[in-house]
Order: sequence, then C-alpha cells, then structure tokens
Amino acid sequence: MLYKLTHVLDEAAKDVPELLWSPSAVRRMKSVVERFPQVRLRTIGPVRLGVFGLELRLAAGADQVDLTFPLLAEDRDVIVNLGQDEEEGRWLREEPLWSRIWQLCCRWADPQTLLGQHVKLLWLELDVTSQTGEGSLPAPGIFVGFPPATTVDADDETWRRIVSEVLSLLDGREPRPELQERFERCRRALPPGAFVQYIGLMLARGGDTVRFVFGGLSDADLPGFLAAAGWPGPAADLPDILGDVTRPGGETLHPGASALQLDVGPAGALPRIGLEYVLDRTLQVEEGIRERRFLEHLVERGLCAPEKLAALLKLPGRALEVWQDLCLIGHSRQIHHVKLVVGPDGVSEAKAYYGRALTIRRLENPDGTGVSP
Repeated sequence: MLYKLTHVLDEAAKDVPELLWSPSAVRRMKSVVERFPQVRLRTIGPVRLGVFGLELRLAAGADQVDLTFPLLAEDRDVIVNLGQDEEEGRWLREEPLWSRIWQLCCRWADPQTLLGQHVKLLWLELDVTSQTGEGSLPAPGIFVGFPPATTVDADDETWRRIVSEVLSLLDGREPRPELQERFERCRRALPPGAFVQYIGLMLARGGDTVRFVFGGLSDADLPGFLAAAGWPGPAADLPDILGDVTRPGGETLHPGASALQLDVGPAGALPRIGLEYVLDRTLQVEEGIRERRFLEHLVERGLCAPEKLAALLKLPGRALEVWQDLCLIGHSRQIHHVKLVVGPDGVSEAKAYYGRALTIRRLENPDGTGVSP
C-alpha cells in the first residue's frame, strides 16, 4: 500500500508513452486507486521500498492496462489495523469481498496460524477496463505467495489445509473436492527444484476458477507436467511451440519460462496457460533491455506491435523527486517479465509487466531539521 498512490500514478504516467498507457487508461486507473484509503505518512519508515506494476498488452489496439502491487508484512499490518478502526475501517469490514482480504491478512499476521507460518506475501491485481467506472472499490485478483521451502517441507495434509483455508477465506466457501484433487495432482507431478509459487483467485470474475502458479519448471519439464495435470492443450507439441518463440532457427533468444500459470475450473484445467519470461534486470536501468532480439521476434510473430516495442525499450530508467518537502522518492523503472498466453492454437497473446520500485526517505535529520537531497 503506497502513500498517495494517485500521486505515484501521475509520476509514472510521465514516463510511460501514451501508446502503452493512454490518458483515458490513466484516468480510469486513478478513479480506481483514489478509492483506496491513503496510508498515513507516519506508517512509512526511514527507508520504505514500495513496488507496483502495470500489465501492458502488446498487441496493436489492445489498450487495457491493469494495476498490480504486492502486500508485504508492513502493508498487511496497516490493513489489519485499519480494519480494526471503528470508523475508518468500516468499509473494509463491511465490503463483502474486501472484508475477506482483511480476514486473510488477520490470519496471516498471526504467526501461530497455518498462513502465518507459510505465507510469504500477497499480490493484488486490479482489472481496469473501459467499463470500470465510479462506485465502490472494485474487487481485485489476489495471489497468495509461498516460499519455495513450503513445497519441500509441507506434507499432503498441510497443503490440503493451506488450500482449504486460503480459498475458504477468499471465496467464502470450502473449495470443491475436485479442485483439491487437481492441485494435489499438480503438486505431486512437480520435478525436483520446482515449487508452488502462488494460489490465486480473481474475485471480480467469481470464484469458479482458481489459478495455480508454479515456479522452477524448465521448458523440458512442461509437457510431462502439464499432461499429468490434465491440461487439455497441446502438451506434446509445447517444445516446438515455445522453441519457435525463444529459439527460432537455433538462436537462443531467451533461456525459458520462469513460472507457469494454470487455471482450473469446475470441469478441470482450462486450455489457456500463461508462461512468464523474466528479463535480465541486473543492469537494465542503466543499459536498457538486453533481450531486445527476443522482443523483436515477438513483433515478427505478430504478438507485439512494432511501435509498442519501441515504446517498451524506452521505459527502463531512474529518477528522483522531492515530494512536498517531506520525503525523497527514488523511482526505478524496469520491465520485469513478458507473459505469453498459450492455448490449443499456440501462442495467442503477449503482455509486458512494467515495474516501478520506490525508495522513500524522510527529509529530516535525527534532530528533526529538514535536509535537502
């Protein structure tokens, strides 16, 4: 939860070309985030790292932009305390879907609970479409993240309880037995080194579909794993499909996906999966995107508009600003990863995830006097 998020969006909009984030999309997003209660400045410590991201669709004419941001332990504690405030927390307790998030945060904050022992962080995703209008705070997608050690250390019964507790809190009902069985099939099919990364639920889209995200799967692991998971897509053809994107003509453009998103509905695994291709961010801010040839090949495949690629290449960078003589904000801009959506007919869509990390420092000396950056 970032202080004055509408201000942060204004600053971000200066750096993102209109081709990727149109003024109308910025206005829609601001109309959403301004409904969030602002986190008071006193909740920001001497050094506060905040992160938010934009999901940018790369096809020509695709102008929907979604907002994502993490909830770390300090954000969780702000939410828990806010919900306990009789007046300011009333909306959080009474709004049906957001009250579930508050309850999950309360459970996570208790180190004696199952979630307190295994949950690492949460990610929220807000769909901001042309139909997003004024009114109540929209329901987000929420992804509950786990450390890789939980995959190794937690036994079958512990995972059953984790899945049951997460989905019961978020969906307001016990998960379907077949959903638990599908998750267990996936977990047991994970090869050594692979792990459960997130369990997600898009609250605004109803609770019928759950997203499981797995990390540590190599491209060679994917066909066998997806076949074991009951994926109805072309698992056997997946190496050729992905190789045509990442290794055309024998040239390696990207080493492979770092995460697999698998959606499971009442009838089983859905035919579309998401594969996240993380970019090398070691020197991206200073030297730009190293995987340019990979992105250019997405253009050649018709998955990315050439003008959007040109805009993406300009995004990485860094800036500083002083905000209201209260704090110094460092803005670090990166493209974190590209997600490819794969279905029965192959790769159908590409999205880029633009991240903005904010390092916030108070402008004051230990004696309370102001200082300049």
